[in-house]
Amino acid sequence: MWKIAAAVVVSAAAGFGQLLPTAIQPHQVVPCEPITVTRFGPHPDSITRPAGPFMIAIENHSRLLSDRFSLYVKGTAGTTTSDGSSVPSLFDLTAAPGRILDYKLINLQPGEYELVFSNHPKWKVSITITGSGQ
Repeated sequence: MWKIAAAVVVSAAAGFGQLLPTAIQPHQVVPCEPITVTRFGPHPDSITRPAGPFMIAIENHSRLLSDRFSLYVKGTAGTTTSDGSSVPSLFDLTAAPGRILDYKLINLQPGEYELVFSNHPKWKVSITITGSGQ
């Protein structure tokens, strides 16, 4: 598992109570979950990790260097609410053309999530967050 020494403090807005605020100390080492994207899809296609802050790092080596990566509670991507509006993602990362690495420090409540790719709706990475210490 990669570890990155973070020198930033990030506060994330809560989305449906799943994305928790994250604050780290300067130079605190946090675990990193790398996802490599090639023209064949993302690898790994699933991640299981304990609760707590971590860095998600997306290495985009696909031909489509301009893409949007969105995290949803599992099963909610592309669905609508009772009022007809789209279920919002917990967060989005938009890759700029020519940029290969995108990353975000996140802290998720235990549960199941999906990272989806705007240019490839069938590509998904399942993320399972277990309780602390499991």
